[in-house]
Amino acid sequence: MCAKPSALLLTVLAALLSCSGAFLDNNPALGDYQDDSKCLDWKEPRYVIYRNYELDPLYGDSTHCANATAVTIDPDEPAFWTKEQGKTTKFVKDTLLSSPGYTTKNLVHVESARPGKPPSKDPEVDFYMTAVFVSCNSCKVFRHHNIDGGAGCTLWKPESKINERDECCEFIYDLLCGTSPKFHISKNCLQSS
Repeated sequence: MCAKPSALLLTVLAALLSCSGAFLDNNPALGDYQDDSKCLDWKEPRYVIYRNYELDPLYGDSTHCANATAVTIDPDEPAFWTKEQGKTTKFVKDTLLSSPGYTTKNLVHVESARPGKPPSKDPEVDFYMTAVFVSCNSCKVFRHHNIDGGAGCTLWKPESKINERDECCEFIYDLLCGTSPKFHISKNCLQSS
């Protein structure tokens, strides 16, 4: 008999959290798991494996095989080029910041810019992503502020891990970003890139 009120309370709490726009991962105590500055020494491209939204303005709307490669690894001026279906599409500069209350670098400001050049006054690409989970050699999960009020998520993996299932990364993505919708945009990428 006590289980029903507890289940009802959890359902109401979950509904309130989803309506309030609060995300469980927005918690400075989790900063050690969200510090993207630990992972600046990319040695291979990173691919978007999943996202919970269909169209992505940075990666050609519904394009598959979206990935990014480091151009520079200077922690003060990281720059990447993005690709979709094997073609270079955009150069972007990532600036690592800290979200309010955080001491770790969990916030990424993404702007279009050529390597070694500052972004223009009106960059084509200009948005923020929050790292909700970072495991440098396995995966990264980001919230995209420009997608669905920050609820848009992506799971990224290094090219060498693209076809390897990682239970921890999968669980964290599903827990924080949901299991549906889940758009798999990395299938057959290594054969087509």
